Amino acid sequence: MAWIEKQKSFHRRFQNLRFFGCSLIQEGAVLLKLPQVAAATGQILFQRFYYLKSFLKFRYEHTVMACLLLASKIEEEPRRTRDVYNVFYRLEQLHKLRESGRPVNE
Repeated sequence: MAWIEKQKSFHRRFQNLRFFGCSLIQEGAVLLKLPQVAAATGQILFQRFYYLKSFLKFRYEHTVMACLLLASKIEEEPRRTRDVYNVFYRLEQLHKLRESGRPVNE
C-alpha cells in the first residue's frame, strides 16, 4: 500500500512540473510576442520530451527554454537565443520576488 501512495505522489509532482513548464512557456511566449501557435508548439514539444525522458535527468528550466526557442523556429517566428534566455531570466527573477513577498513592479 505504501508503494502505491509513493507512486501517486511522484505522479502528482511530475504532473505539477509539466503544468508549471507549460505555464512558463506561455508566459515566455507572451513576453517574446510570439503567436499562440508557437506557444502551443513549445508546450507540445515539452510534453513529448518528458513523455520519454525523466525530470530527474533533465532540468525543466533548460528544456522550457529550448522548447520555446525551437517552437519559434518551427513556426517561422524566429527569436534570438539571447532574447529567449533574457526573458526566462526575467521570469525567474519575478518568481523569486513573488516568493519573497516583496512588491513586484512588472
